[in-house]
Amino acid sequence: MKFSYLLSFMLLIGTGLSALAQCGSGEDQIVIRIVTDAYPTEISWTLSSDEGTLFASGGSYADQNAEYLDTVCVSTATCLSFQILDGYGDGIFAPGGYWLYINGQLWSNGNSYGHGTSVHANCPEGSFCSSAFPLNEFGQYTADLDNTWYVLHPDSTGSYEFSTCSLNTCDTRIYLYDNCNSDHTDEGPPGTYAYNDDADACAPQSNLEVMLIAGNTYYLRIGDGNNDCTGPVVFTYNYLGPVQGCMDINACNFNPLAAVSDGSCVYYPSPMCQGPDLLFDSLAFVNSLYLLTHTTTTCDVEEGCVLGYGTRYCLAFSSKIDNQGTTDFYIGTPASNPQMFNTQNCHGHTHFTAYGDYRLYDMDGNIIPAGHKNGFCVMDLCGFGQYNCGNMGISAGCYDVYGAGTQCQWIDITDIPTGDYKLVVIVNPYHIADALGRYETNFNNNASWVCIHIEHNEGGAPTWQMLGQCPVYTDCLGVQGGSAVTDCNGNCNGNALWGDIYNDQAIDSQDSQTYVTMLTTQNAPVSPCTDLSGDGTLTVYDAALMQWCHHSAPVMGPDGTLHQNCAFPRDVVNEQEMTGLAISGYDLEAGYLDIELNAPMADVVGYQFGISGAVVSGIQSLVNATDFPVVTDYNTFTNQVIALSPADSVIHRANAAHNIVRVFFNQITSTTICIDPIVDIVNKRGERTFSYVYGNCISTLGVNALANEVDAHLLVVPNPVSQSASIRLVGNGGLTKVLLVRDQLGREVKRINANNLSSDAGVQMDVSDLKSGVYFISAVQNDKVVLTERFVKL
Repeated sequence: MKFSYLLSFMLLIGTGLSALAQCGSGEDQIVIRIVTDAYPTEISWTLSSDEGTLFASGGSYADQNAEYLDTVCVSTATCLSFQILDGYGDGIFAPGGYWLYINGQLWSNGNSYGHGTSVHANCPEGSFCSSAFPLNEFGQYTADLDNTWYVLHPDSTGSYEFSTCSLNTCDTRIYLYDNCNSDHTDEGPPGTYAYNDDADACAPQSNLEVMLIAGNTYYLRIGDGNNDCTGPVVFTYNYLGPVQGCMDINACNFNPLAAVSDGSCVYYPSPMCQGPDLLFDSLAFVNSLYLLTHTTTTCDVEEGCVLGYGTRYCLAFSSKIDNQGTTDFYIGTPASNPQMFNTQNCHGHTHFTAYGDYRLYDMDGNIIPAGHKNGFCVMDLCGFGQYNCGNMGISAGCYDVYGAGTQCQWIDITDIPTGDYKLVVIVNPYHIADALGRYETNFNNNASWVCIHIEHNEGGAPTWQMLGQCPVYTDCLGVQGGSAVTDCNGNCNGNALWGDIYNDQAIDSQDSQTYVTMLTTQNAPVSPCTDLSGDGTLTVYDAALMQWCHHSAPVMGPDGTLHQNCAFPRDVVNEQEMTGLAISGYDLEAGYLDIELNAPMADVVGYQFGISGAVVSGIQSLVNATDFPVVTDYNTFTNQVIALSPADSVIHRANAAHNIVRVFFNQITSTTICIDPIVDIVNKRGERTFSYVYGNCISTLGVNALANEVDAHLLVVPNPVSQSASIRLVGNGGLTKVLLVRDQLGREVKRINANNLSSDAGVQMDVSDLKSGVYFISAVQNDKVVLTERFVKL
């Protein structure tokens, strides 16, 4: 714990506080009580002033289900901001939680706060949305605070106007929200219901016309740009009346928001019926490019904005989309057009799934994984528009903007090799119609591009520069701004799907079973469409990536059908989520091992590991089948166990290790049995966890059922080996014809003729061509692995 002013003690008797520490004259006593749950390291909190001065902080506690108390003295009536966070995103489990006291009185408490929540105390009215001024009457108001908040409950559905025009000389901004879930401190449209900066008629003042629904609650924030306003901001609030427009659905300018017909309907073949036309502003894009250093959040990785954890280097830029057509581009609401939205995502926003795509190509036209973006809100930002996050679209003659630096408004170039590339940004990349069936009149202006050169300094950080010459961007059919893309087999407009290993034009549970089956074969065929991690091999990670994509939100394509929009290859290791395996129990007479999982931070969807020293003959999942339905199998050639949930279910994280699988064996091949190696343990977000083996191998010596300790085993001399070794057969091994050598991933790297193998005569094995590492040599009889031994190549 960290303390800034007074650090003290506290005793709790029942539910009341006693023996309060005495603060000085003119000071308030703030007490923060935290009762941890089973995951105390996930909890953190800060206490600061509204201007950002840190008074105290705490977290990353050591003890489970324990009580922690901090006492802080601050100047009386200081505006305080208390923020409590949870690293995993599920708050504190009851009966744990947080309690905030001011001078002995309970101010706030809770536990189910998700990733985090903020509460405020002693703050002036209007300084936060939780203490907003009521906005009940129409007219003129003066906002005295740097950011002044108001709350309103309109009693009529219709168009409303908020305006700072002609009333101020500084740069003002207007923000409108439909919730008060956070402080809403973003300096732009993300998270807002509607927003305006620099209205066309009165810049740098703002004017916002927006449709509000009767009975709903809205929060208005009046602010400025870059602290430009040194004094109060004056604004007006007025009702303009019900939304007027064409109400005939057969007209090309039908307005689904209109409640009053204004006689404006026009019909085909009128020139006004040409349709919407989205134009990507190339100048704003090019002029805004800059390199952003970003510390990754879980949501960034899960939603594909970055390709790894830790510090990432992202090329950020602005996206401004104008509708220069004659009709609106109407998207609507998730309720009315659910096929166009994703409402289940990490950030909790409503996403329009086909808003935009950011792509990086090499100069040969191959797409390079660098993160991608799908907009979560499409709104009018011109001031007079009618669309917002509650009912999305872009009016004819209006525009939408995402500023450079907005979360995920970038591509991740951290691991991009040195070279020349083409960065392409595309609005409406699948050329879909809007919710009213209106297609754009021109798709050639939907894309903008720039050629860049990427290098890396001595510390590995990338740098970039713009190249002067840049060929026109065309799709794989050669169409400028076209929507055609290559499938995973490299075929332009092909229909192959990533992860469709069952080859039935769908990704589903059939693919789960097929992946696991393929992982049990000797040499599983690898193709770009099935190798989703892009590492040249098939493991349970590829199968889990298929599952992750299967449960991701689909995108409406130009053919009117839904398609998965997962970006592959994807190879992410989450080093914060450590997972371990150990042998927790065994019965050598009965021929089985129990394996336990230690995963305090990771919800696990699949695992793959090997056993050395015994020949695996069967497996049984020990996790409740209702909680974790699982496809399991084993590979007789690699002696590896594979398990994957074909449903959207997990082995839930837990502080205590617990058994997950029983491994049966029919032959012991060494004096010790070990878990060796762990190939992959995968979490629910499609990430490899940082996995390790803990505990000891078990000894097979002294087992009564084993004649001469071990019936048969292979002997590698010397072991470790640098150039060559002699392989001998100890015991009765039968007629071995072939010896196979495999690496830790089970890939065959060498095949040796073993006709002369016996306890007296050895077979020489040349390993000079192998890289240093751990390998397994197996004796094969009748196309079945019967003996396996581990050796180390120096």
